Amino acid sequence: DGLTPSVFEKIENEFARCEAIKLENIKPLILAARKNLEELWDKVKYSEEQRKEFCPYYSPFFNEDVLELLEIQVDKLTTYYEENSFLFELVEKWNHLWERMIHLEELSKNKNRLFDNRGGQLLKEEKERKAVENNLPKLYAELEKALLQFNEKYGSPFLWNGEQLLTRLQEDWSERESALKKKN
Repeated sequence: DGLTPSVFEKIENEFARCEAIKLENIKPLILAARKNLEELWDKVKYSEEQRKEFCPYYSPFFNEDVLELLEIQVDKLTTYYEENSFLFELVEKWNHLWERMIHLEELSKNKNRLFDNRGGQLLKEEKERKAVENNLPKLYAELEKALLQFNEKYGSPFLWNGEQLLTRLQEDWSERESALKKKN
């Protein structure tokens, strides 16, 4: 009642057929995993240098090993993003507020707007400026604290497009405060 040679041969043939099908289908799976990885790199703000460090992405081979390495990296970055989503949201808020502040400062340099104040535009700008000036220091403190906690947790700095974000924020903040002191 054991396996006869003909049954064993049929099993081997079926296994070989399945392996061939798997190899045909692995290329689209690898391409899909690469696309997922690209999207995650964009989401977690990986720099070109950070991306180049992951060699399997650039592999010309389409095999299980490459697929497995890509899937592991996708899982790793997905977890990283989910564990630090609060920090990513804070950085996005910070960037939005910082850009708003710069925009409002540029607007205030345009003296022509003083003579064309239809619909209370100056009042709206002033309200927004006060809101930004109020929220920016609070958000800076919150973000700085979160970045320091990240550094402690991971033993390395939080990178944003390959740059240490905490250092960048501190430099931007110091430059802004210096500019304000010179202005006053």
